Amino acid sequence: MSLRDELRRFKVVRDVAQTVRSLSGQLSQNAVFARYLENPGFKGLNVGSSQRFLKGWLNTDVAPSKGVKFLDATRPLPAPDNSFDFIFGEHFIEHITFEQGRRFFEEAWRVLKPNGVMRLATPSLENIASLYAEPYSKEKSEFVRQYLSLWHPTVKGDGRAFVFDSLFRKYGHQFIYDRATLQSLAQSTGFTAITFPDVGKSKHPELQKLEFRASGPIVDLNDFETMVMEATRPAEGGAK
Repeated sequence: MSLRDELRRFKVVRDVAQTVRSLSGQLSQNAVFARYLENPGFKGLNVGSSQRFLKGWLNTDVAPSKGVKFLDATRPLPAPDNSFDFIFGEHFIEHITFEQGRRFFEEAWRVLKPNGVMRLATPSLENIASLYAEPYSKEKSEFVRQYLSLWHPTVKGDGRAFVFDSLFRKYGHQFIYDRATLQSLAQSTGFTAITFPDVGKSKHPELQKLEFRASGPIVDLNDFETMVMEATRPAEGGAK
């Protein structure tokens, strides 16, 4: 057998092994979702949960940890239609591209039950951009001061450029939304009753006080930086 044939054979074996591993992971992921959904009662999907464990929810992340299951939210969600009452994602949607976000919205709409609600918390482009708008209020100045003290403690002076640079280029951020773009994306997917409540607040008890970043040393940062949107999949008959 020639070297070329050996290399071709190796590539085929490698590709088969990768396919087997991928299928094995998908089957395992499907089983996790199936086990969670098989019992009656509340069904909530927490996407991009990091190490934030919400009791009673299916907690998922691309980097799983104890109590948090693997989920790549850029791929089709491994759940049947009409599966979940609520979907929650805190500072997750900005970590995927806009087109990936569009597909996630479509999948979220599909797996939510009629009248199910999706709640997303993500950096607010308007608020961040307003740091350069006059007046440069005490609230803005304090946000920059706290942000720099946590993430850029050696920076002196104005520092607003470091805030911008971090939010647009670091932490794996891919797309930062303003309110109009997020609302338009939700509407084009078929969501209705779109609202922008304050961090930690909701008319739905199940969605109240969910934001992990709304506690601890970055609570003031989160109040300024974060935009929250809730969107409802309409009852049967609503158009997608």
